[in-house]
Amino acid sequence: MSRLFRSLLPIVPLLALLTASAAGCARHSDEPSEDEISGRVHERVEAALDDIEATSEQRQKIQGLEERLLEQITTFHAGAKTAHEQASELWLAERADPKQAHALVDQRMDALREGAHQVTDIVLELHDVLTPEQRQAIAKRIEERRQHGMHRF
Repeated sequence: MSRLFRSLLPIVPLLALLTASAAGCARHSDEPSEDEISGRVHERVEAALDDIEATSEQRQKIQGLEERLLEQITTFHAGAKTAHEQASELWLAERADPKQAHALVDQRMDALREGAHQVTDIVLELHDVLTPEQRQAIAKRIEERRQHGMHRF
């Protein structure tokens, strides 16, 4: 296993923490409002911070990361809604345009890739804010929830 790969392994649980929280909240109902998503993410992040006994300085930094994460979710969902509308138009058209269909797929894949990189950057910043013990506690929390079939953080 390469040194770079080993150094990134601790990030995986943290990425899971943020993305599972955000994605889990987003999928809770058919069309959750931004406020519902924001509230659920905030509740879960605060609970995790309580569990790891985060300092006020850490909480402040993590609140900024949480805001950036929520911006990413909002942007991605807005793009997805637009893409669904465009896909529906293509489906209902007399003749579907293959170039438009493939361009739509490419746009969504690019948006997903860009969003994933931005979320990864947020997770890397979170990694630096937390102590090794706190990161371990979060990894344990994620694993316990996963073992109980609770895939959301």
